[in-house]
Amino acid sequence: MLLKISKLLYDIAFKIRSKSLYLELKYFINKKQSYLKDINYYDRGIGKSYNLIKLAVKYKCPIFISNHKMESYIKSLAYKILNRKKYNKLKTIVINNYGARGRRYKLGLAEEGFKESDINGIIKPMVTTLVGYRANY
Repeated sequence: MLLKISKLLYDIAFKIRSKSLYLELKYFINKKQSYLKDINYYDRGIGKSYNLIKLAVKYKCPIFISNHKMESYIKSLAYKILNRKKYNKLKTIVINNYGARGRRYKLGLAEEGFKESDINGIIKPMVTTLVGYRANY
């Protein structure tokens, strides 16, 4: 009985953390303020990528990703949670290649895994408002 209650509370806490993260990012998008949330090692598995996918589809903006492996993870996660029509609208940009330079966007979402030099040198000049995550570990 106690184990079932513990699992139920764990699931509720996960959903609340994920929803609060979604609302925090949405707040900064609506205010048109750049914001990179610091993520620590204990913030693993709280729905960060899931929330970025939902926001990218809702606001029709790209997700900046550090490498192709992470891009395939984002695409596979999006395929699971989105229908085909919304999945085709999801745009990801891998910053590792230099073909990403020169584009301009009003809003961009950043996945964790970037060096500070990549954020300041490549991503910030491309977007007016940058919202996302910055690894702090």
